[in-house]
Amino acid sequence: MRLKIVKTKLKKMKSQKELLVFLAFAFLVFLFYGNTLQNGFVHDDIGQIVQNQYIQSFKYLPKAFTGCIWESVFGGCEGAGYYRPLQNLSYLLTWQVSHQPWIFHLVNLLYFLLAVFLVFVLAKKLTKKFFLSFLAAVFFLIHPINNEVVNW
Repeated sequence: MRLKIVKTKLKKMKSQKELLVFLAFAFLVFLFYGNTLQNGFVHDDIGQIVQNQYIQSFKYLPKAFTGCIWESVFGGCEGAGYYRPLQNLSYLLTWQVSHQPWIFHLVNLLYFLLAVFLVFVLAKKLTKKFFLSFLAAVFFLIHPINNEVVNW
């Protein structure tokens, strides 16, 4: 009976620890990349989001899986070579929430936060070391190579 109570408390402590790590990552993501929320749409965003009729209504939901991100602008996918159904679906769902650029940037920050946390989880599974996993995820979070991906 006592062993069961100890196991329950250890599980609760472990989940609280992971919640704190997630919150720390959220803080760091918004500290390092939060300024992207002030950005507007630029370059490719105009064609892929603003001018893309296929993300502006749920009636085009099948297009998210059968078309390409440039189909609306170019009138087809020939030569585009850019099949990204999850990107299309994400744009479609985000557009339904708001057309404002900061919403799209916020969604991108949330995706990045998830990626950082998954790096932590994977490293923890592989190494069984909490601090090393945390450090690996922090390095991933702050590495300059992610700057364009997060801010674009």
